[in-house]
Amino acid sequence: MIRTNVIRLYPTRAQEAQLNNTAGACRFAWNKALSYWDEQYEAHLKDKSIPLPISSKVASWYKDNREEWASETSSVCQRQEILHLGKAFGNYSKRPDHFAHPKFHKKGIKDSFEVPNDKAKIKDGRVMLPKIGEVKMAEPLRYQGKICSYTVKKSGGNWYVHIPVETGKDERVRCANPESVVGIDVGLLNPAVASDGTKLELPKETLDKLDAKLRRQQKALSRSQRNSRNHAKLLVKKQRTQNKINNIRKDAVHKFTTAIAKSHGTAVIEDLDIKEMKDKAPSRAVRRAHNSSLMGAIRWQLSYKVQHLIKVNRYFPSSKTCSNCGHIRSDLTVGERTYHCDNCGAIIDRDLNAAINLMKSGLVKPDASVEQVGIDLR
Repeated sequence: MIRTNVIRLYPTRAQEAQLNNTAGACRFAWNKALSYWDEQYEAHLKDKSIPLPISSKVASWYKDNREEWASETSSVCQRQEILHLGKAFGNYSKRPDHFAHPKFHKKGIKDSFEVPNDKAKIKDGRVMLPKIGEVKMAEPLRYQGKICSYTVKKSGGNWYVHIPVETGKDERVRCANPESVVGIDVGLLNPAVASDGTKLELPKETLDKLDAKLRRQQKALSRSQRNSRNHAKLLVKKQRTQNKINNIRKDAVHKFTTAIAKSHGTAVIEDLDIKEMKDKAPSRAVRRAHNSSLMGAIRWQLSYKVQHLIKVNRYFPSSKTCSNCGHIRSDLTVGERTYHCDNCGAIIDRDLNAAINLMKSGLVKPDASVEQVGIDLR
């Protein structure tokens, strides 16, 4: 199991300047290597005797052709960028329908760099980074184990270090009732509804205010002059607001998935293709909703928290099937939020009905304890 520690850094002014320089040098290395890679690839298409570019040779070429100022920062970080570029090109060449062609990086957008695990270390609450020194960390590592790498990122004017570690032990949440099975229906209107009645509740009023604030900041940022001090200040403000929104949403998902993992040993979800759903969305508003949906985060967290995770075929009619009698309503529309069964007369919330059907499809034992709530039989 690999768990990632995300810890804020408190650098001195000199260290912060060197962090910015290192991120800038890595961005420069990526962009220069990307231009060279494209040239070599085009040359290979015209003349097959010219070999395809590979990351190790491109890294050697960059080392011989980099600017003099780039040597003031760590060369291993710049090499890591080129290795990541090679991986991005490899994914694109294998699956161009799924992965996009690597793009040039822009200043101020996702400034970051990676340090291999043998080039950095942690000592006395500080992380030692090459050519930067010992930078103070806000807290010690939460997860202990073999460190895989160190990724330093800038967000909202603050610096963070991401340290993934191999824990070497089972990190799943301890379950009070391992025989219990629960179905979970995820969507856009309601992020997640479980068959036991548990819902993922988001603070809508708070998020609406933050979304409105984010739109105002985005509008002001787009009207400001690029590469100006005002533009940089507005960018930091916008990033901080976005971080608040992301943290609120992450907190809600973690609380929901942890509650599920503590109460049920097996979770059943639909094996949805989120990218395909987004591409086939009927309108721009629906596509925007897919971008901010929590379906992927819920599925990922359940995969390492619950004892067992069952994925049901995405074409399983969980919403159209009556959870009481099994009757299928082929005429059910997307706008109907309450399921009315024409066969037995059951009336139940649409999402809860789908969750119960998922739960039944994944039952391991017939006596599994799962509470069904909210069914009104008439």
